[in-house]
Amino acid sequence: MNPPNETSHESVKRSSGKRKRRVLKRTTSEHGFGKRRMSLPVLMYTIILPALLAVGVVSGLVVMYRQGFFRKAPEVVGPNLPRLVVTEEKEARAEDWKGALPMDAVNGFVKATSHEERLKWVRQPEKVDGVMREFFEKGPGAKEEVESVNALALEDEFSTFFTGKEARLGRYAVVFGGGGKRLLTVTQTELGARVDFPSYARLCSEPWDDVLTGKVLAATVRVFAGEGSYYNGIYQDEVEWRGIDALSPDVEPMMRYYAARGNEELMKQLDELFSAGPSRRVIFEIRGTPEGVKNRQWEIVRLVMNDWVE
Repeated sequence: MNPPNETSHESVKRSSGKRKRRVLKRTTSEHGFGKRRMSLPVLMYTIILPALLAVGVVSGLVVMYRQGFFRKAPEVVGPNLPRLVVTEEKEARAEDWKGALPMDAVNGFVKATSHEERLKWVRQPEKVDGVMREFFEKGPGAKEEVESVNALALEDEFSTFFTGKEARLGRYAVVFGGGGKRLLTVTQTELGARVDFPSYARLCSEPWDDVLTGKVLAATVRVFAGEGSYYNGIYQDEVEWRGIDALSPDVEPMMRYYAARGNEELMKQLDELFSAGPSRRVIFEIRGTPEGVKNRQWEIVRLVMNDWVE
């Protein structure tokens, strides 16, 4: 008799004096044997906890979406001019305006086909009549074709630091088809919303050409201002002077302004001005010298306004 092999059992049965061999195949697989039921801890770690985590993640994403976390970041329209979506809340605030609403003034000003029609929608028309006519007939306005008007944030408080008064403002970026843009500011008047033309045109008391060539040495200018670090020429003493970088869309390249550190009131105003942001719209009264003008350097006599609207 051969010994049983590794893969079979032998069962011997006697019948009628003869041996009959029945071979039972051995299975080496234990599939289905010794199977255990899943315990509660295993069930928790493999099914329940992942499901709870998934629910938490989805809930968090929903909350973030509702709070605007995935919205597109504000587009920068120009220096200090973030483009904002006019929400229902901001539109509702327009109801606080008395008389003509901001968009009435904007549309009346931008779509006007004559000087007389446009004059109806500006603030202090008697003061800007002549200069506005020249701006749109012979100046930059004659070549600028409006492509779009983008609403910016409405503001409730303005220039309280200098005047102690509150004024309601509406801001709009006017974009031109040939490139470039202007900030259009609407203010509250007795007749309702009206456009502030001097800030729109970025008017200065003297033509930029006369200021930059030194033909005139004193002027009031509308510029973007930021802290400067350039000290040279007659303004090389950092202990005596505080450098200010000045930019204007109408002038290239940058201009260098300097404020006397001994002027405590002016230093305080500049500190407060730049605490609100690194680049600000301002109106400066400046004066220069023939030597300084050659290096595009002027002294700041006075901070007239912390905005382009007076």
